Amino acid sequence: MKLSIRKAVRSDCKAVWTWRNDPVTRANSRNTAKIPWRKHVSWFAETFERGNPQIFIVTAGRVRAGLVSLRMNGKRAEVSVNIAPSFRGKGVGSKAIALACKIAAKLGLVSLEAFVKKTNAASQKAFEKNDFVKNSCKKGLCKYCRRLVS
Repeated sequence: MKLSIRKAVRSDCKAVWTWRNDPVTRANSRNTAKIPWRKHVSWFAETFERGNPQIFIVTAGRVRAGLVSLRMNGKRAEVSVNIAPSFRGKGVGSKAIALACKIAAKLGLVSLEAFVKKTNAASQKAFEKNDFVKNSCKKGLCKYCRRLVS
């Protein structure tokens, strides 16, 4: 499956909210609570004003397949991935992470980190496939790191 990645636009708001409130997404998130629509709309609009985090939409053809966000902190960023339910189990997560790494390098970032629940084997495998190294695990959350430049 060929994937592309683009910057999120305001019309992506509802899809992002739907994915975020999906039960599997919530179970694998640090914050497992449902996000109310109004709160999400406000947060989504603020991300465009602040520019941080930067949100990218992963597409398969013209269909939204998921998102990648980069929460910038100087020359580093925390990467988060959320794959649309209908695209899970198809290798999209791993490919989305690879696309995120390319974008991060183009942005001049030197390293990425991701936080993955110990119980989320699929995400752990996807990050490891993209040369992220498990750095530590505390309170059920594992930190993965990857340098982008040598």
